[in-house]
Amino acid sequence: MMKRKYQTTMESFIKTAANSDEGLEEYNLKWSRDDDVLWAATKNFSLKEEEKELKVAAYDLDGTIIGTKSGKAVGKHAHDWRLYAHLVPEKLVKETDRGFVICIFTNQAGIKSNYTPEGMIRVKFQQVIRKLAVPCAIFVSCTYGYSRKPSTGMWKTFLRSVSNGKSIASSSFFVGDAAGRQKDFSDSDRKFARNCNLDFYTPEEYFYGDQDNSVRDLPLKGIDFKAMLVKEPTSLLDPPNALDSLKAGEQQMIILIGYPGAGKSTFSEAHLTPLGVVRINMDTLGTKAKCFSLAQTSLAEGRSVVIDNTNPRPDSRGPFIDIAKARNIPARAFHFQASKDFAMHMSAVRRNQGGRMIPPQAYALYNNGFRKPQLEEGFLDIVSVGFVPVFKDEAHKQAFLECT
Repeated sequence: MMKRKYQTTMESFIKTAANSDEGLEEYNLKWSRDDDVLWAATKNFSLKEEEKELKVAAYDLDGTIIGTKSGKAVGKHAHDWRLYAHLVPEKLVKETDRGFVICIFTNQAGIKSNYTPEGMIRVKFQQVIRKLAVPCAIFVSCTYGYSRKPSTGMWKTFLRSVSNGKSIASSSFFVGDAAGRQKDFSDSDRKFARNCNLDFYTPEEYFYGDQDNSVRDLPLKGIDFKAMLVKEPTSLLDPPNALDSLKAGEQQMIILIGYPGAGKSTFSEAHLTPLGVVRINMDTLGTKAKCFSLAQTSLAEGRSVVIDNTNPRPDSRGPFIDIAKARNIPARAFHFQASKDFAMHMSAVRRNQGGRMIPPQAYALYNNGFRKPQLEEGFLDIVSVGFVPVFKDEAHKQAFLECT
């Protein structure tokens, strides 16, 4: 009963906020949902049908269009905001006069956890849009998934729901404060702009012309995945003939070692399963006991096995080595060289293609226990596994090239 009372009160609050300023009804927002993206456009937002290209002036919200009155990083309530600068509305009006459509893209993952209730966000954004008094559309990522910047989920919602199939003009741009400078909490806004093929400006540069805050010459953090595809591909395995004995029919146990998302399962399915190797994986089987049992049974049947887990420590590898030794079968280590940053990127690629995102804690857990594999553990040899790009289709390739 109390919940319904709260909902009724909040709905009334939203309705009152949306109609409190006479003469500004054309800036009322009409909200819609597209998966994890909440989006809205003002009543007077429209595109010029005669124009084939769409010029987009896009902005982050917090730290770019608005700040907080309280000085906190996140507003405490729907009224805890102020304009980033007094000239923000004037600047946006000038962009509309130049033929640009105004769009705002903002991460608000607190909506999913109800840390920042959706009702409060709607009220706050309605106030902001009325203060700006320009026709615009706003896109809100409600989770930590694909819709969240720097991934392009919100941008794709814009393309599907608003752009009407028009091509995006090369003069389009994005303004955001997460630019990778020393004072910034991240570079997610700048990476978002790159992923969407938009020019990028910091708020200081855009609103005040402060070239000292330009990041045009500042390298992006992380790995340059586009550059990786230009380089001559290296050998996947070192030594390159590491699978020859398996192909010749020699029974063996292969123990994979590497970060979550390093490509272990992909490697197994592409190179080992076709050779009849039994894949043993904790995520699939559920318990260590079942993994040990399947390894013993498969080796007894004369089949080779691959232990497709992270296996970071000698004590996680040792029980499998002992099973192989008991049957006088060689155990081999295949150590994946993917760095933590690379593995986390591949996890994001998987998520962006509809798969499961690996939680950040999994990488810390791997690091805390990792010990480099040694022959003294009982391995016949230690094979180094690199990365050679292989994509299922163009969409997979584009997902790989997105900054994360």
